[in-house]
Amino acid sequence: MERVGYKDDSEGGRFWPPKYLGAVPIATLNLQAGCEGDIPDAWHHQMIFGVSPRGVFMCNPVECVPETNLWPRLRSPSTLLVRTRDVLSRFSPCTDLTPLLHVPDERFHTYNVFGQVVNVIREWRAVGWSEERTRTRHLRIPASYESGVTVAALVGSEAHWRLTHAPQLPTLNPHVKDDI
Repeated sequence: MERVGYKDDSEGGRFWPPKYLGAVPIATLNLQAGCEGDIPDAWHHQMIFGVSPRGVFMCNPVECVPETNLWPRLRSPSTLLVRTRDVLSRFSPCTDLTPLLHVPDERFHTYNVFGQVVNVIREWRAVGWSEERTRTRHLRIPASYESGVTVAALVGSEAHWRLTHAPQLPTLNPHVKDDI
């Protein structure tokens, strides 16, 4: 991702100050999706203020993100990768894991979170804690976020009226690569 410094960096981009749009587009991104190297431990919200052939201009931080980097983050399933070391740092021989069997969110059972935790503990007991020797780096758990773009507008404004009276946009299926 490159930092944005000058207007002429946009190469013919379109910028939408919130006053012009009457609304603010905010992306909810899974930073873990499409990531290389160290995997971040969170989802993130970024305001969108323009687009160009180079990518989408966003704040927090101010950057231009190429479409190829942005799509996986916008189309990510609602999951979170938790570092194995974070799980093990909260574990002791007295830790009761049975509450993981009774989580009402069915996705915890679909992802077999209990089984993942048990396997990490078994691995840790077998080889000890070492980044080099440990095979499992992350556990996958359900997240409460959904990736996408939210458009915020002041109630009573023209933008609010247009948004509330617009036809529903199609929802992208995160499991289909080219559904647009």
